[in-house]
Amino acid sequence: MTEERTKAAEFSYPIMIDYYKILMKRGHAQLNPWGFLNPLQPLVWFGVWLTFCMACITLALSRLVLQWERLPITSNIMVALRCSWDQLVILLQQTLQSIPNTLASRAMIGLWLLTVMVIMRSYSSALTSLLAVRYIPVKINSLRDLIDEKEYGLIFEKSTALTTYMKGSKKGIYLELEETKAQGRAQFLKSSEVLNAARTLVKHEDYALLVEITTIKKILSDDFSITGSCDYYIAKENFFPLIFCVIGRHGLHHMPFINYIIQSMVEHDLYSNWLNEEFINVTACLKAPISITVKEPYSIVGLWGMFTLLFVGLMLAALTFLAELVVHAWIKNKENPTLYPGVIFLRHQFFKLYR
Repeated sequence: MTEERTKAAEFSYPIMIDYYKILMKRGHAQLNPWGFLNPLQPLVWFGVWLTFCMACITLALSRLVLQWERLPITSNIMVALRCSWDQLVILLQQTLQSIPNTLASRAMIGLWLLTVMVIMRSYSSALTSLLAVRYIPVKINSLRDLIDEKEYGLIFEKSTALTTYMKGSKKGIYLELEETKAQGRAQFLKSSEVLNAARTLVKHEDYALLVEITTIKKILSDDFSITGSCDYYIAKENFFPLIFCVIGRHGLHHMPFINYIIQSMVEHDLYSNWLNEEFINVTACLKAPISITVKEPYSIVGLWGMFTLLFVGLMLAALTFLAELVVHAWIKNKENPTLYPGVIFLRHQFFKLYR
């Protein structure tokens, strides 16, 4: 029902109210190599890091303040590093090598230990479950998402209330939908061609079909009856409501009788029951999940993110170890120049470069 159509014909009592939705092909379940970060949200990770820094700074300052004699700067740095290392040991659930003597420091470490224990136990239990779950990527859940995804084509049924409204739009989301026609993204098909387009273009290529929910139910039911699988995804957003009626010329004498029949049919929910008989298998795919649980051994494809993190950590540890060796040799060479002749050569080359 539109304003232009009410001028040309008389509409009966509404039979049903429907909405447009977006129908696309269903993606394939993918492994997430960085899934070990999923048990905790970014804000929680930031909170753990911030708490770790606060614990390190607090314990380091308390230990430095309690030093009665003035220590050299290198000793102060070593004390701060030792405090930070102890808190990192707690975070990694390892054994502390030393325990502070003061009651305040012990209370601080106890609170930090309790916090880490709760977070890490929750993390480990959630990680075990998440590694067995594979997620189906969803790019489009609204008209805005569809317009922004330039690689997707749009399929409309021609000569509908939606296409008429799009042509008359001066601004907003429906004007942007109309502009997709000029961009070469939109196709307008006859009503008899919509079902075939859903089975071919939408199911196997990057196309989105914009039709009412009733048509989508018909597509899902027929496809599941043939294939036994759910190959389509329905976007969450409802848009552009539709009112379905019976039309006739203005002043039609039979219209009051038609309205009475339609009202009685709607009140007894007969029309909905008739539709449900046509969509016998629609409930199997109407709310298909976007995550599935698998029972199979873990592979390197799904865990390479953790191995990458391990490799980067080992490389940083190796570089730090080499830097410590070089610094140690540099310091010892000042005391005994003949002990590390290679360091003398490197030092001379360094001074030549920056002289």
